[in-house]
Amino acid sequence: MKSILNLALLVGLGLSATAVQAQAPSCGSNIDPFPATGQTESYPAFTLNGGIAVQDDGAVRAGGALSYTGTGPTIIDNNTGLEWEVLGQPDTTNFGVGSIHDFRTRYWWSCPNLVGLAMCGDNKSIWDKVVLLNAEGGVGYAGHNDWRVPNIKELMSIVDYEAFDPAVDSIFNNGSHTGFCNPNSTGCSFTNALGRGGHWSSTTVSDAHDHAWNVSFDGGEVENHQKDDFTLHVRLVRGGCLAGAPTGG
Repeated sequence: MKSILNLALLVGLGLSATAVQAQAPSCGSNIDPFPATGQTESYPAFTLNGGIAVQDDGAVRAGGALSYTGTGPTIIDNNTGLEWEVLGQPDTTNFGVGSIHDFRTRYWWSCPNLVGLAMCGDNKSIWDKVVLLNAEGGVGYAGHNDWRVPNIKELMSIVDYEAFDPAVDSIFNNGSHTGFCNPNSTGCSFTNALGRGGHWSSTTVSDAHDHAWNVSFDGGEVENHQKDDFTLHVRLVRGGCLAGAPTGG
């Protein structure tokens, strides 16, 4: 009876049972997949009524507690089910132009162009990185070829607002930053917070199409920059609920 009622509900919503079932495996099934901010300390506020209890984020702690599982080359968000690329330090000399696995490497969202000719210079675009990561080793990074640039909400989901410089859980940033760090090694991952640590998202600003949203991981601020005027970092992701036409697997 329950399955019949569920089917009737889907039909009533104009959804197909087949479509929903096909999408479910990549959408996560936790009770509260929406992640908390990570903030656990409550802060006081002056109010007109001095007896009001401040129900701020640190007091309420809404959402699923931040929880991750490291696989070596990737980090899985146990709330959202998203799988994140690990960034490390494959060499000790990088001034923003290095390996696609280096946490310091910077990218254009869209390369500057001269009459339609891309002028990328020493930096690749984030889309060039997607192609390279999905082709790595002939099978794609960590055995998958469906890596993509996260949208702004996905990128915000890994900010830990109880942390600072960088504002991420320690699984995204551990190590001394002073020596060699193979991003394929278990437990080795870095997040750049220098110069505000801006990381591109795939999301374009709705009223300024030459700008895209990014997260600054020094403190977790959400900002936007002109796509062909700034080079920022990028951490790719896979999985999630995709209504478009994803490639690879």
